[in-house]
Amino acid sequence: MGSKGYVAALRRSAIAWIVSSPPWASALFGPALAACSSDKQVPFDDGKSAVVVELGAQREDYPAAPYGSRAGATIEDFSFLGWTAPKESNFDTTKLDTVSLGQFYDPDGQQGIKLLVMTSTAVWCSACKQEYRDMTGSVATYEQKGVRFLGALFEDAQSNPAQPSDLVLWAKSFNVDFPFALDPDLKLGAFFDVEATPMEMIVDAKTMKIVKISEGWVTSGEGSLWSDLDALLASR
Repeated sequence: MGSKGYVAALRRSAIAWIVSSPPWASALFGPALAACSSDKQVPFDDGKSAVVVELGAQREDYPAAPYGSRAGATIEDFSFLGWTAPKESNFDTTKLDTVSLGQFYDPDGQQGIKLLVMTSTAVWCSACKQEYRDMTGSVATYEQKGVRFLGALFEDAQSNPAQPSDLVLWAKSFNVDFPFALDPDLKLGAFFDVEATPMEMIVDAKTMKIVKISEGWVTSGEGSLWSDLDALLASR
């Protein structure tokens, strides 16, 4: 395991220790984790079962558990701290708010959302920089076709958990104009190998089931995110 994967593993182990430790540990460390942790326990399956965008309020009828981390599974309603419209917020950290997957859930098509693309990114990742350069010129086109994007930044240049200042730097550097949030506790870490960052996940907004998970970045052509989206949109 590389150093970055080792750091991620240590972080997940630390969180697990706090959860299982005596009350004094939760009292000491719990507040630091509460903002980025799910407060509900849900069953987990193996996934084998069956332009500025305005996002609606979080729906109360989000698909029920079980949730999973593979194609075909329903993804949990994760919440992050970030911006729904970074440029409109002027990349201001005082305007960071909750961004949840429930905001993209569109079972009846009223929001016009067909697919959600989630990316998981780190400042140290060179492929991630190319990914965001490419996305800058393509996101608006796919938003018009019913695709929404959500970027998550999990580590800084030194492999430490990402901070609001990292979010600002990245968003400004790549002119990010779609929902963009922090994931310092690696909520999305169960979906990919951190050593293979970036990760791109396509989710069906009607069901919140994972359609495809890819690692690394292909700029164009077969195997690229854009090729996958074109094929999926053509079938809808």
